Amino acid sequence: MCLDTITRTFAGRSRKVVLAYKAFRVADDGTLRFEYGSLNGSRIALTGRWLTAGPTEHLSYKAGFHVFPTQSQAESWGCMHISSRPAVYRVVRVRCQGLLLEGNDMCNGPAKVFQKLYIPRQKKNV
Repeated sequence: MCLDTITRTFAGRSRKVVLAYKAFRVADDGTLRFEYGSLNGSRIALTGRWLTAGPTEHLSYKAGFHVFPTQSQAESWGCMHISSRPAVYRVVRVRCQGLLLEGNDMCNGPAKVFQKLYIPRQKKNV
């Protein structure tokens, strides 16, 4: 997911927990994977604990977890994603903290970027 336009920026210091939706790629073993980027060098999306976005190497890009406000937007993103090979996606209701950016996704409208993300534990079967 990528913000096409940024409408507001924030310091990311808010402790308010926000519910949102994120689409994850599902690996053959059922684990959730980040589609873009990685956390500590891994695409595996760890569940059951708060994750914090690390610094980015690109000065023009603010690292963070990109989420949609509604489940239907996240589902549309997963279905619209074009890849060289078919992929399975799962939309998960997540908790977010530390708002960094608000804007519009290239395909699906409003989206937000947060400093922290909590992914509830998932059953591995798809």
